[in-house]
Amino acid sequence: MTPRAYLPLVLLVATVAAQERGAVDEQRSAWRFRRAVTLPADAEGRLLAVPLPPEVQARSQPGLRDVRLVDETGREAPFIVHEDTARRAERRWAGRLDESQQERLRESAWTVDFGAVVPFDRLELDIPGREFSKRLTLDTSVDGQTWAPAGTDFWVFDRLWQSEGVHDTTLHVGALHARFVRIAADDTRSRPVSLRGVVAVQTEDFAGTAWSEELALELLGSADGRTRYRVPVADGHPVRRMSFDAGDPAFARRVTVFERREDEERPIGSGLVYRLRLPDEAADLDARDIGVRRQSGGALVVEIEDGDNPPLASPRVRLSGPQTLLVASTTARGLTLYYGNPVTRPSVYDLEQLRTALSVVAAYPLAVLGPEGENPRFRQPAPLAFVTARGAALDARAWRYARPLRITGTEDLYTLVVPPADLAALRRDLGDLRLVDEADRQVPYVLERDADVVRVPLAASGARPRQDRPKTTAHRLSLPHAGEGADVVRLASLRLRFAEPFYRRDAVVLVPRASAPQGADRMASGVISLPARESTAEPPWAEIPLGGLAASAFILEIDDGDNAPLTLLQAEAVVPVPRLTFKASPGAYRVLLGNPEAGPPSYELGLLAREVLAYSAVPLDLGEVRPPDANPAHQRGVADAIREAPPTLVLWGALGFAVVVLLALTRRILKRAA
Repeated sequence: MTPRAYLPLVLLVATVAAQERGAVDEQRSAWRFRRAVTLPADAEGRLLAVPLPPEVQARSQPGLRDVRLVDETGREAPFIVHEDTARRAERRWAGRLDESQQERLRESAWTVDFGAVVPFDRLELDIPGREFSKRLTLDTSVDGQTWAPAGTDFWVFDRLWQSEGVHDTTLHVGALHARFVRIAADDTRSRPVSLRGVVAVQTEDFAGTAWSEELALELLGSADGRTRYRVPVADGHPVRRMSFDAGDPAFARRVTVFERREDEERPIGSGLVYRLRLPDEAADLDARDIGVRRQSGGALVVEIEDGDNPPLASPRVRLSGPQTLLVASTTARGLTLYYGNPVTRPSVYDLEQLRTALSVVAAYPLAVLGPEGENPRFRQPAPLAFVTARGAALDARAWRYARPLRITGTEDLYTLVVPPADLAALRRDLGDLRLVDEADRQVPYVLERDADVVRVPLAASGARPRQDRPKTTAHRLSLPHAGEGADVVRLASLRLRFAEPFYRRDAVVLVPRASAPQGADRMASGVISLPARESTAEPPWAEIPLGGLAASAFILEIDDGDNAPLTLLQAEAVVPVPRLTFKASPGAYRVLLGNPEAGPPSYELGLLAREVLAYSAVPLDLGEVRPPDANPAHQRGVADAIREAPPTLVLWGALGFAVVVLLALTRRILKRAA
């Protein structure tokens, strides 16, 4: 047949292969990325390792929970995730006491059988008892017939050393191979000891492997003697160490590495880096490495303290970390690595039970990963697809307040921080908080109390100190929109900013109460202080812990002594606030607040709280937070009217009702008497 005659067959095979690949891609449609895996030639019937480049880890869930190895039929290949770090591995073999001999006042001897010839570099002896010291000799044999001396100067002991008991019964014997070991103890100078067991241990050190890449830092800006740079890598890049360099022949700067996520920065590493190039020496003097410990997987920002020096010339950084391997057990061909699924759970393979044994393997045959490509069948998965996003309907007319909320985008998990203005409209147990859609169907949520804090500006005005105390300045501080129910807002601390560049004063926080001995209850106290600062610097904040004080307004008294009063510029309260996490699709929603009769909600979603909170939910921004609007559908009941009525009106109403009842009873009694 001519080559042209084989063309239909080749096309048929290619079509079938494409259909099979399309079927596997469809099964993995929730995984965005894929790479072909080429197995090594010597992997047949053996464990193999797939090295993962840093960009795969950056696009995957933490801990590589979404990574899958899939063969051409769609079946998963089991694997464990192994970081090839420098480590010390041990293999242990327990021996059997085969023979025991004792010659009184001379020697005790034991023969140990490990069942096979094993390699070991130390023996761990199980010797009970206290207050002994013994010199041992050691012989080894591979067959139990021919013996070779392995040493005559081993010691085991149990002694009190500097008030601490020391019990050492380990023999470091070097590299040996044997099945039988004979141990003899000198009993001529001390009483015999007993031996209950022996374990042979082989120790092996592995250097580990690492990846590295060098990048130029991208300038973000300079201010106040500090220069900030962006590290141009994807969020979640698994860097463990940074080595800094620059074009300057000599530099010494303090460097801090931050992880930025959702406008929040956390330091993850810092240190002094320096380098001095010596033209007449073979090596430079330098220390340019900083270890980092990633937390949230955000963007990497580097801050260099330049002081009065100009910024470094052409700063760059070498990133490095331990090589991550997927140690897999498979003989399948046509393997594909899938990753990039933000909502899947981690896989569980029985290979995980062998992790300890696999960690002592020095090296595996290495597979090769192909270039990254997008799954052509990829569809963005909905988080927790098996969880319904709607609960039972409710009668929204029973709630006094409502805050509108609009969600755009796609179906996802969202988080919403409950602002202090809403806390003032809720019960203390937050049991009357509801989230509903346009049809008044409840949206189940998971509630985290005190999950976040917000800073609320306080209104400040002059006040009179208790009993007109001399040398004391008083300020009245109040929450904005402090109306009915505002006392349920708990305050973690009070932050104050003064104009003066240096001060140290005692301060007291009081809550007004007419029945208190001095017209107020003392709730907190502290020292506000500020060391001397540059006059051009922005005034820093002084802070007084309030410990969860529930008050809408309070008095701050500052003991001035013989100093001039401080000039209060700003005051704010740090308020712990709860956070809701819920599943929702685009649309209009309302947060309902203020229903004293409502029972606490009970959602099945609460059973999945750990999974829900582990997901990287989308935060919702309420914009400028104002007090919640009155619910236009709210219908006031008798109970509402009584609660909202002034206390005097309630009192006179109760007295009037009592008078009417007494008149009716009197009339009935008089009729009976007539």
